Amino acid sequence: MTRKSQVRIGSAKPTPGSKWTPVAGSEFEGFLLRSPIARDEAAKRLFSDECGAILRKCVSPKHGKGHSAGLVIGYVQSGKTLSFTGVTALARDNGFQLVIVVAGISDPLLAQSTARIRADLDIDRRNDYAWVMFESKGFPANLSTRIANHLEEWRDKDVPLNQRRTVIVVVMKHHGHLEKLNKHLRKVKMLDRTPTLVIDDEADQASMNTKVRRNEESSTHGALRTLRELLPWHTYLQYTATPQAPLLISMIDELAPQFVELITPGKGYVGGKEFFGSGSKLAVEIPQSELPDPSSPRAGPPSSLVMALQMFVLGVTAGLVDPAGPQSNRSMLLHPSQERDLHTQYSGWVDGVLRRWKRTMESGSVADRRHLRDEFRAAHKQLAGTHPQLPTLSVLFKQFKRAMRVPVTIMNAERGKTPQIDWKGAYAHVLVGGQALDRGFTVEGLTITYMPRGVGVGHVDTVQQRARFFGYKSNYSGLCRVFAGQGVLDTFTKYVKHEEFMRGSLRKLNAEGKALKDWRRIFILDRNLRPTRQSVLALDFSRESFGGKWNYQGQPHVGSSAISENKRLLQNLLASRALGTWRTRKGNTATTTHHYAEGVALGTLLEKLLVPWLTPGRADAMTFTTIQLLLADALEREGGKQELCDVILMSGGSSRQRSLTKANEVDNPFQGASPPNGPRLGKDYSGDRQIGNHDRVRVQIHVLDLYRGQALVASGVPMLAVCLPKRMAVHTIAQD
Repeated sequence: MTRKSQVRIGSAKPTPGSKWTPVAGSEFEGFLLRSPIARDEAAKRLFSDECGAILRKCVSPKHGKGHSAGLVIGYVQSGKTLSFTGVTALARDNGFQLVIVVAGISDPLLAQSTARIRADLDIDRRNDYAWVMFESKGFPANLSTRIANHLEEWRDKDVPLNQRRTVIVVVMKHHGHLEKLNKHLRKVKMLDRTPTLVIDDEADQASMNTKVRRNEESSTHGALRTLRELLPWHTYLQYTATPQAPLLISMIDELAPQFVELITPGKGYVGGKEFFGSGSKLAVEIPQSELPDPSSPRAGPPSSLVMALQMFVLGVTAGLVDPAGPQSNRSMLLHPSQERDLHTQYSGWVDGVLRRWKRTMESGSVADRRHLRDEFRAAHKQLAGTHPQLPTLSVLFKQFKRAMRVPVTIMNAERGKTPQIDWKGAYAHVLVGGQALDRGFTVEGLTITYMPRGVGVGHVDTVQQRARFFGYKSNYSGLCRVFAGQGVLDTFTKYVKHEEFMRGSLRKLNAEGKALKDWRRIFILDRNLRPTRQSVLALDFSRESFGGKWNYQGQPHVGSSAISENKRLLQNLLASRALGTWRTRKGNTATTTHHYAEGVALGTLLEKLLVPWLTPGRADAMTFTTIQLLLADALEREGGKQELCDVILMSGGSSRQRSLTKANEVDNPFQGASPPNGPRLGKDYSGDRQIGNHDRVRVQIHVLDLYRGQALVASGVPMLAVCLPKRMAVHTIAQD
């Protein structure tokens, strides 16, 4: 522990779900001063508040014991590592004695995480005794003794507080490494008196039980479960940008989170909305004819790859001619597939094109060099359209040779070990690879991504983790491009909507002070996509579509109190409104004459009718909860501009007769068209489903007398039907 600082952590009033109140000390203050946000007071306040909010929900290091699990959600490449190292610094200030970081499933990822932790906490340059760090690639034989010795100092009154070291253990997310750590921890006798933080980086990868549907346990999940069992006093924090799997696993799973926190990207973050939002020019389609086709292999590089390489060279050269000199790195990433033969092929194409250009610059004729410069005009024009400060092509062309001296590295484990990139060794890099570049791997200064691979099996969390091109790059985002097939571009575009809807519903959950177990497991998700791999989900999910179709209540209330309550809601909504009359074209009857309230504000509809409306059936409850969430999301995105809706009281509120099925459901509340078929279909009456303004949210109330056979079960039962307009069409999944 360290002295108290003046850094504010959250509000004085505890947030909902808080277990205790952390206080910033000199460790966290020093962390902030070394961080990239050191000079931005607003960013520091937000970061401090979010670190405090996370730690507030962890098990207190002062009072009581027990364990808890939480989920921390960021965006891809948005600063999750900075967040958990900040939480680690704040944890030391508040008396946490042991921090275990489960990081990376490969040597490069483990090394990357270890280096970041050392740098963020300044472990290698400081001379004090705040930290001691062990890493699983080099665990000492006497690790258990060394951990025990450091923990004993926390109990020794003769050891000054600032010399009691917090132990950090960084362990690879692999059952062998975890079991080795567990073996050492079994020998440490004071863990029941040791407040501990376990941080699982990229928690949706490898940690989940991939054998849950077979009622078995995968090895890494088992090792993590054992780790938690060995720590009587701990919080297990799961960090990820793709939380679909942790959110959908069974609540009784040992790794299931009990709380969730969202972290906000800082200034300069460029993510899904910037790359794939409306009007973006940063995404470029690779024509179908230029995607890899095993049945028709290409003899040379596709033209889209040459264009991507031209843009990369232009961006690199722009950095080289900058009066301030090259800033950070510039990189290009080629992500063709997991097939190593394709890695070799694309690497060869890139290397060959660069060598050809370089030869022309060095020994080509004046005409050859002029022709080469002209080849870059189209790429230069496109980049200049998004990066106005791009120097002219003539200025850049003079330095092309330097930009073409770029190493091309294949990033796979073909020779038993994935290469590690020496970012300081060169300004520009071209990386070619597959799975090694999918998740967690940071590509420094990435500007051009060429991804001629498909969506695969359509797991959105896997596809999203390929977005290595997201990150803090606003000052050079205009130099960035993502080249991909139309299917992949569409998937990323749909993911942005899915992700924002999910984050919005979780943010609302926290604002209401509810536990994660109370969250409705509902996502917006295209019908061709799946949230995550099915193997980690013990519970199935259902799919439903909304927009341009009626979703109606199948199971009615038959109890008098519920019927009365729903009638009261309807009366309160319509009481002060002048109702119009919707008449049939011919043969007007009471059954086909409807009353309607036109232009009801969406917020009013939600508050006074849809949210409090009682639905007894579980399937109906899921459907109408989803509708509520979709409409609430639309209302929030409108930014105060109200969507207008129509509420239609079918048959003017007079009862119609319907029969109940054996499952106590109304098979179809709607009256059909008249005539029902033939050339005069619907000429006299269009049918209930056509009533109302199709460009608005339509709500129909059907009042029914319900029969089972000849016996009356209930009379005057109001039942709900809702149709969203086609412009609001979405597909969803829901898990009960």
